[in-house]
Amino acid sequence: MLRAILSMGIGGLLILAPPTRTGADLPGLAAQEIDRDARIMAEEEREELHDWARRRLAALESGSEGDFPGLTHTMEMERLWALYFLSVEEKAWEKPARALADTLAGAELSDALHVNALAGALEVVRAKHSRWPPNKLKYFRRGVSVLDRLVEEAPDDPVIRYLRLMSCFYLPFFLERDKSVKEDLRVLTEVLPRGSDGFSGPVYRAAIRFVLENGDPDREEQMRLEAALGDASASEDSMERSPWPGSEPPLPRATEDTPETR
Repeated sequence: MLRAILSMGIGGLLILAPPTRTGADLPGLAAQEIDRDARIMAEEEREELHDWARRRLAALESGSEGDFPGLTHTMEMERLWALYFLSVEEKAWEKPARALADTLAGAELSDALHVNALAGALEVVRAKHSRWPPNKLKYFRRGVSVLDRLVEEAPDDPVIRYLRLMSCFYLPFFLERDKSVKEDLRVLTEVLPRGSDGFSGPVYRAAIRFVLENGDPDREEQMRLEAALGDASASEDSMERSPWPGSEPPLPRATEDTPETR
């Protein structure tokens, strides 16, 4: 039973399941329409992020963007974001994602908080893919404890708040994450319009859309979020577009992880 519950709950990262706010309390066809639209939006968002991660990693692995020492750190953070999203979908990417997070964590970078937040979120991903219930719960608790500590350290950091929100949003009620979910949505409503620092472009836009869909912004907050989303979409960086019109380079294959130990 624990395995079944946790496999459903601790997998809900980055729009892997429809939003919890649906039209279930509305009559007849109205409820069905809202639920159907929510599922379509969730699937489109998931596919968009996964596709970006696939193309971004392919570009980085191919070396097509050249070797610019001043951009090395930025590109490695892009690689970590891409590996994170790929690992959410595919277990094979989990191990290289955690390995890169460990490497960057030891490099004393200026955005070490974000590296640590991604490392914590990757522990929740590890819980998602784990088949052994005690390990599933262990990895989940380890990951959220890292995210909780980082939120206390930097309460207004949108990247940390976003990663904690996506790691906890779909969890079952008995894991008692409702309070942190509401708090993260509230804080993100306030801070996301201030800028996209720390985010890759598509992730920033996805974060805003998620808060608009699942948060409870007032009219002014909604307008600020929508304006930030419009600005971010208009200024989409060319790095996020595929440099191979009409075709894509092959994505490097991830090595399957070793069998899980109990």
